[in-house]
Amino acid sequence: MNRKVPLPPRWERLGEGSRLAVLAVVLLLAACGGATAAPSTPSAGASASAPAQAKAVTVAIPAQSLSHFPLVLGKEQAIFRKHGIDLTVEQMKSDAAIAATISGEVPYSAPAGSLIRAIGQGAPLKLVVTVMDKSNHLMAVNPKSVPSGKDLAGKRIAINGLADNTQYEAEAVLEHFGIDKKNVNFVVVPDEGPKVAALQAGSVDAAILSLPFKAEELGFKIVANLADMLELPTSIIATSSQNISAHPADVQAMVDATVESLRYIHDHKTEAVPVIAKTFALDQTQSARAYDISRDAWSLDGNLSPTAFKNVIEPLNMDLPMDKAWDPEFLAKAPKG
Repeated sequence: MNRKVPLPPRWERLGEGSRLAVLAVVLLLAACGGATAAPSTPSAGASASAPAQAKAVTVAIPAQSLSHFPLVLGKEQAIFRKHGIDLTVEQMKSDAAIAATISGEVPYSAPAGSLIRAIGQGAPLKLVVTVMDKSNHLMAVNPKSVPSGKDLAGKRIAINGLADNTQYEAEAVLEHFGIDKKNVNFVVVPDEGPKVAALQAGSVDAAILSLPFKAEELGFKIVANLADMLELPTSIIATSSQNISAHPADVQAMVDATVESLRYIHDHKTEAVPVIAKTFALDQTQSARAYDISRDAWSLDGNLSPTAFKNVIEPLNMDLPMDKAWDPEFLAKAPKG
């Protein structure tokens, strides 16, 4: 009963011949050199000792989410600039992000579940560092139409994208409450604010959210915390095999900066909370709670949990050994805390 929504053609829907054709084109583009992302405005907190010629680098994320927030904080605190990176975090639909990363137009992307599935279908990509491999999402419902989680049958659930992590999270909630996943309508609403607005307008009955506060203020109810139900990759940085081969020093700098940002966010709540407030338009109390919800879900060291990886591939019956998707080389060389 999934609602059909207009989406770019998904990698997994292509036949084998079509996938090979797409790969041939994007690899040709990559060999010729992808477009370089426009430089971002340097962080106000940039260190005077930072490299004078930081390289503009873009990471594509599927939606504004606390899953990817360590990247934002690392930019704000000039950690990436210290490593020679002028970082831009750009929102982009998962399919477009993956295609852009394969071609080299965008050097890195982070929609974890979609990336793993694309690699399993032959995309020349490698995962190089994990930002979050536990779910920090929650399910909010309109209590008028969904008095409890057991009443989700036949309802409309807002997710970021079909067959992405938020759909699997919603399915985990349904399984928890004993509801057949075929007995709901999944509606694509790819960001937090629009999901809350869709709940308010009555166009959906439930939504997977990482920031429940505005929904709660409007009288909506949280019926499930996914952190208690599901270990699942939600933000993993991937790059193309061609980029790894041609620019290993750049990839190492990206991994080093990400790992340093992860260490920083775990130890600096006072600095993180105001940036959360600014990024997500929350007050200080809400921002502090958002930090607390996410802190234990952010990776401590950038490693990928085998259980989280398994939870992506098993529902798809995908034969993908972890070492075919995950490249630990750069993480092993990253400075230890």
